[in-house]
Amino acid sequence: MNDFKKELTSLINKYSIENNSNTPDFILARYLQGCLDLFANIIQQRQKWYSRSFSPEAKVYNSSPVDLTNTLSEDSIIKTF
Repeated sequence: MNDFKKELTSLINKYSIENNSNTPDFILARYLQGCLDLFANIIQQRQKWYSRSFSPEAKVYNSSPVDLTNTLSEDSIIKTF
């Protein structure tokens, strides 16, 4: 377990956040780490989309196709947890 996840687990336990859902603190920490990892991946996909398809500021479109073959599938999201 990495330091962040250990500290997050400890923080969840310290404030008894796990009592709200009756879920062990380490499982909540794993879930939250997964959310952060998934969010980072989505941000990267958004940047890839905007840089290849159009500039959102200038609304200038190009004709090059966008490669979305490396997008998240439902299976890859579930495996994160």
